[in-house]
Amino acid sequence: MGKGRGTGSSRPAHVEAAASEISRDIEGERQAQRQESQRLQQLEGSSGARVDGGADELRAEIERLRRQLADATASGGTRTCGGGAKGGAGRRGTGVDPAVKQVPGDEGGGSDCENPISGLYEGTLNTKGSAAAKKGKSKTKGGETSAPPRIVVRVDIDPVTPGAAVLDVVSADLYDADGAYLTTFVATEPEAEQLPDGDTVFVEGAVAYLGDDRTGALTLTLSRKDRTAELTLRHAAPVASAATYTLKWTSPHFRSIALEVDYTAEALRLPAYHTHADATRPDDLPARVLTPAAVFADAGIELVVDAVHSNRVRDPDTSSDWTEAELKHAMDEHFASKPSAGACKQGEPWRLWAFVADRFRDSRTAGLMFDNKARFGFSVFLEHEWFADLAPADVDPAQQTPEQGRAARLYLHTFVHELGHALNLQHVWDKSDESALSWMNYPWRYNLEHGANAYFHDFRFTFSPAELAFLRHGRRDWVMPGSGHWAADASPAADLHDLLVDAEDFVPAGSKASRKAKKKQLKEAGSGGGGG
Repeated sequence: MGKGRGTGSSRPAHVEAAASEISRDIEGERQAQRQESQRLQQLEGSSGARVDGGADELRAEIERLRRQLADATASGGTRTCGGGAKGGAGRRGTGVDPAVKQVPGDEGGGSDCENPISGLYEGTLNTKGSAAAKKGKSKTKGGETSAPPRIVVRVDIDPVTPGAAVLDVVSADLYDADGAYLTTFVATEPEAEQLPDGDTVFVEGAVAYLGDDRTGALTLTLSRKDRTAELTLRHAAPVASAATYTLKWTSPHFRSIALEVDYTAEALRLPAYHTHADATRPDDLPARVLTPAAVFADAGIELVVDAVHSNRVRDPDTSSDWTEAELKHAMDEHFASKPSAGACKQGEPWRLWAFVADRFRDSRTAGLMFDNKARFGFSVFLEHEWFADLAPADVDPAQQTPEQGRAARLYLHTFVHELGHALNLQHVWDKSDESALSWMNYPWRYNLEHGANAYFHDFRFTFSPAELAFLRHGRRDWVMPGSGHWAADASPAADLHDLLVDAEDFVPAGSKASRKAKKKQLKEAGSGGGGG
């Protein structure tokens, strides 16, 4: 979790009251411990021999309580989730990138937190109390000001699932009364305090708005048990104001995508790769079957294949291979659930179209995000040479030969890579990071001397920390398919702090300046090297 708060920090009255009550409970538990310890000593002293099994269990329980109380008192009455030292930001120094926290153990084990606090929260402006709040207003020193009545908050301070990366970020999208998107703010490195009751978590931090120069501060009180929260957002300028939102946890995923997949073969075939199908891999890589849905779940994104609208598409011209224009026409013709550009409202999943076709006009291209203007569609071409050894669809990924596994790995990599482009991710070399172990790199480009084997020997099937931050916490209109030109707002930042610093330099999606600046990249999107 985030950094522990010092004892000098001010806290809301209700948090102080809860802390006092918990301290009394701890003292009572400590007194019970002393009594049980005395009882154990009497048992052992009176018999002069080894105590029986029941007393052994009692001793173990006392030792457990002793450690628990020591942990609680050593941190000044607080405990952090994730094994971090007092005042630290969680468990680090595990061999992974220090910008990313993982579950203690890093091998895919369970979280230290029995009930993770992270995830997606949705809520509304608190209308209890003032007349201003009931009218959708927030309090200010000078009177009333408008406050967005609806909010979606992404809390990213402890692992939601085993192995999930943690970025120590809280971000939120604000919406009007009709659910139309307004703006996004982000709090990086928020200070989080887990109270010893194991339920209440208190978070505070400075916030910056992405896309403009406003700043503010937030306080967030969350309950693990009830999955509820209260967020207060304060601004000092242009006028001092405060607005409070009542929240309810709705999902372990930060964002949700409905993927419609059309195909040219007789049946739909999606990637599925067993991570131990080939020996070229990190030695400690957990054995599991990876699909696009599993990959994006690891990234905090829910990806659901829309089976209702996924259909077979027949090639109108079998005498030639697919071109960009034909792919775009096929999407316009068959993307049944396509929304209007940027039309998704609060609570609605984003919509995206994937096309599993046979061959592209350029035989070197295995995949392509062809819809550069809106980022609604991408395609993968299964008759590319990379996929020649794909096993029949009914073969269990765990039973595939090494050759079949390598083909399945390239299919998965190509699919995820192109889907990443549809979410406005650039190639890693576009961000001056050619050696990044990311889905957005080309395997052969990672190490020009040793080729793709060097990449897969080190690759852990994840996005880079900067990409994770962008996917989870970037402005909605930077990330959402259909909301703008590819690469117009894709962050070149090395971390989320730089993303905030650089936010004012972003060019509005689809603008002439943006298209001119990215013209060369867009021209190269479908050129050699295996795909876009």
